[in-house]
Amino acid sequence: MCADGRSPWQVILDVGDAIDAGVIVAGIARVRRPTRARLGGQARALAQRARRPLLLLPVDASPAGAGVPAIFAYDGSASAGDAARAATQLLRPRPAIVATVWLSASHAVGVARLALPDEVARRGTNRLDEASHRQAEGEACDGAALLAAAGWPCATAALETPRNVPMAIIGAADEHDAAIVVTGTRGRSRIAAALLGSSAEGILRHAERPLLLVSPSG
Repeated sequence: MCADGRSPWQVILDVGDAIDAGVIVAGIARVRRPTRARLGGQARALAQRARRPLLLLPVDASPAGAGVPAIFAYDGSASAGDAARAATQLLRPRPAIVATVWLSASHAVGVARLALPDEVARRGTNRLDEASHRQAEGEACDGAALLAAAGWPCATAALETPRNVPMAIIGAADEHDAAIVVTGTRGRSRIAAALLGSSAEGILRHAERPLLLVSPSG
């Protein structure tokens, strides 16, 4: 707590507002627990309340090579578009992978079989999955077009998961040893945390690499 009663995160946000900062940069350290890593309280407070782009850098992060890709979490929402555009203004161009996650319906087959013949349930599930996959591919291409227009070389990825969107993004970042993960703080998730969209919240909790968070007003 500062002498005037404000928390450190509030001081940082106030200074950012006073100088109309283009981005807030903060180092993050993780507090280890027996079962999982937890983000430090100040970084979490910044992430929840920042209304301008926030770049979080792990204290032990090493500079990434020029050819190491950035991962953009993209769901077709206005927030995802804001994040992509902000990143092209704040970061140097590098290869990018626009990752859109689609939720497979395979986990619902068991429930459907309670009321439907197996073959009917299977065909219905396959049709739903095909439609979700196509939509994800289209959204990823839309995001790639935004980045390509700004001079970023892009690839796309439609990532399948039964339910955990953040971990699908983290898995892609780990697979490619991404230089940074870029995400908006509000998306299409139906269930949002109190102050931070639930997908961004999950990425924030588990990403072990630089993270650029962009709020809708960022």
